[in-house]
This record gives sequence, structure tokens and C-alpha cells, in this order.
Amino acid sequence: MPDTKAKKQPPAKPKGKPLGKPGEPTVVAEVNAKYQLCAARFSPCGKFLAAGGMEGQVLRWDASAADDAFPELPALQGHGGWIGALEFARTGNRLYTGDSWGRLSAWDYAAQETKPLWTTADAHAGWLRSVAVSPDGRTLATCGADRVVNLWDAATGKKTAELTGHTDDTFCVAFTPDGATLASGDLLGVVKLWDVKAHKLRQEFDAKRLSIVDRLQTVGGVRLLMFTLDGKQLLVGGTKPKNGGNVQGNATLLVFDAATGKESKQLELSTGHVYIHDLQFLPGGDWAVVLSGNPGSGKFALHKAGEEKPYFETTKLSNCHGVTVHPAGKRVAVMAMNPNSSGNGRVKNKDGSSEYPGNWSPLHIVELTS
Repeated sequence: MPDTKAKKQPPAKPKGKPLGKPGEPTVVAEVNAKYQLCAARFSPCGKFLAAGGMEGQVLRWDASAADDAFPELPALQGHGGWIGALEFARTGNRLYTGDSWGRLSAWDYAAQETKPLWTTADAHAGWLRSVAVSPDGRTLATCGADRVVNLWDAATGKKTAELTGHTDDTFCVAFTPDGATLASGDLLGVVKLWDVKAHKLRQEFDAKRLSIVDRLQTVGGVRLLMFTLDGKQLLVGGTKPKNGGNVQGNATLLVFDAATGKESKQLELSTGHVYIHDLQFLPGGDWAVVLSGNPGSGKFALHKAGEEKPYFETTKLSNCHGVTVHPAGKRVAVMAMNPNSSGNGRVKNKDGSSEYPGNWSPLHIVELTS
């Protein structure tokens, strides 16, 4: 007689690469850029993933393709230097990018055309570090190594204001949710709040513990600025540096009352990783955070807003330098580095040849829940 007993089936293999326990975030896809990336963001419509890197191109992938294929689309051409500033407008198909040569460009990110809508070659004298788009999409803010904060008409690329007062490299800018105020932060740990309409300094916050001078270097500085979703608090991120040279320090986030400028909280998010490189809000206000410092290290973590200890963290992703949240809120893309990348020029080929392969930046697509 045939065996009528039900055969025990092997357990189903989980989709992707788990980063933790069952039910915790899992890498479900990997988008492999050909070189190192500096910034990455999902489009507000969720159909595109864009990234700027070290080859002067804005890479694009179709984020709506079936089976998480992420087919690559034609790259946007026109930059010359490293593209570290990249932000989407909330409405319309507009993407704004800035590079290490000081060039600022605007794009229709959904179009077949790969040339910019407009470009300003000398938006800053030197490295353009950050670009922010006002909530209504009409104004851009940029800052850079020339210590200047500029405002621009987003439609035409015409400069509308030049805000001066920083005395060292300016790393980041951020608008309040109502667009009335702009924050800017520099290498010395100085945060300035500007009246966007009047083009005047409104107040100044002290985040100087994020900067020190050591070994003839000024290191650290304000590397991240984010207003909370209600606009009541300003998050100021970087590191509490211990030394120059190969910088060591604790990844630190300072929380300020946006109205009074008083510091309400200091969060040391890690003692083993140096800088907070990126922080993005999840639906409901939780934080998706990436940390990295020394080559090969990296940390991706999820935090309840305002809590120092994460409810999820992993060090399985190397050199995490960026995170972007998909508009649906169920996934993030973590910009990292290829594994076993020390960046010190050692021979890497197994056969002992002298060729040294270049590094590249995988974008890990992480499903936040099972």
C-alpha cells in the first residue's frame, strides 16, 4: 500500500538576508552601483531610487519593478565632481543635486532626458555640501566650503539671497516644516537659524562639543540637521571627537528646543562608531539612523524618537553612510560599502597580483517587518 502519511516538509527559507531575529529587518534586495556613492534618496512617489557618487553622474533605478529587480535607468549627466548633495522636492518631478566642484543642478527625475533643467556651475566657491528644498518646493538652500549659505529660486536657479556669518566650512542646511526658518551648521559646531523671508539671522545654537582642534586639525562639526515633524525640536548630529588624525569619538545627537535654542537632551548613540551620517523619519516619527567611522565599521539602527538605545541595531552592513525611507514606510535603503573594504591600498587579489580593485557602494533594500 502507498504511504499515506504526510511527509514532513522542510521549513521555508526566509526571503532575503535577515539582519537579526525572525520578524526583524531583512535585506530583500541589493542595488549594486559600480562605484562609491555619496548620497541616495527614494523619490516621493516611490517609483525611483536616485544616488549621487564619485563619478559625476546621478544614478537612477526603477524602484517599482516586480521581484525587487531595481533595473537601472539612464544616468543623469552634467556634474563633474563628487555628488554629495541630493534632495527631491515633495511635489512635481524635481530633483536637486550639488557636487564638490560647487555646481548646483535641477532635474526632471522621471524624464527620459538626462540633461539638467538648469544648472549653476559656480553656486559655491568649492565644495557644495548640502541642498535642502523648502516644503512648498519654491526655494532651495545650499551651503558649502566657502562658508556661505545661499537661497535659490527652485524654478529658475536664480540666487535670491546670500547669508553670511559662518567662519568655517558649512556642512548642512534644513528647513522647518513651515518653511519660515532655515538652519545651517558648520565645522566649529555653530548652528545658525535664519529668517527665510527677511534673509536675516534669527538666533544661534551652541553645538561646539561636536568639534575640537587636535593635531593642527579641526575635526567633527555639525554633520546633520533635522527638524522634528512638528517643528518644535532641532536634531543636531555628529560626533564628540576625542582626537584628530584618525578621528575617534562617540556618535552624538543633540536635541534643541527650536523656539528657545536651549539644549534639552544629549544622546550618545554609539561608542564604537564615530559619526552620525544620516537620520530619516519613519511613519510615526521613529528614527532610521546610520553610523560609521573607521573603515569597515558600520551600524544601522532604529530608535524610538528621543531614546538613546535602539530597539533594533545591526553591524552587518559595512561603512553605512546614508539611509532613505520609501514613502510607503515599510522599507529603507541603506547606502553602505562593499565588504572587506579597508581602503588602505593593500593588494586584494587572491592570486597576489598588484591590481587594487576599487570600492563600490551597495544599496541594501531593507524590509522593516517580517
